[in-house]
Amino acid sequence: MYGSLHISESITRLSVAGVVLWVSLSAALATVVGVAAWSAGHATGTHYSPAVVRRLEAQAYVRGLAAGSERASWAGGGRARPGVVRRKSYERGYAAGYRAGRAAGP
Repeated sequence: MYGSLHISESITRLSVAGVVLWVSLSAALATVVGVAAWSAGHATGTHYSPAVVRRLEAQAYVRGLAAGSERASWAGGGRARPGVVRRKSYERGYAAGYRAGRAAGP
C-alpha cells in the first residue's frame, strides 16, 4: 500500500454550490481587508509624491555628505591620504544621509 494513493470520499462529493460559496466568501473577505487597508492608508493624511520623495532624499544625502566630509577630514587630521579621507567621507556621508532620509520620511 505504500505506492498507492488514497482519495477520500469527501473530495468526490464536492458540489458546485460549495465551490461558489467558498469563492464568494473569499472575495468578500479580500474586499473587506482591501477597503480597510485603503482607508487606514488615507487616514494618516500624509502623502508624498515620488518627486517630493526624490527631492527629500537628495537633500538628505547632500547634508549627510557634507557632514561626513567634515568629520572625515577632521578625523584624518591632514595625515591621511586623500583617497582614505574621500572613502571615509563617502561612508559617513552615506550613513548620515540615510539616517536623515529615514527621519524625514513618513
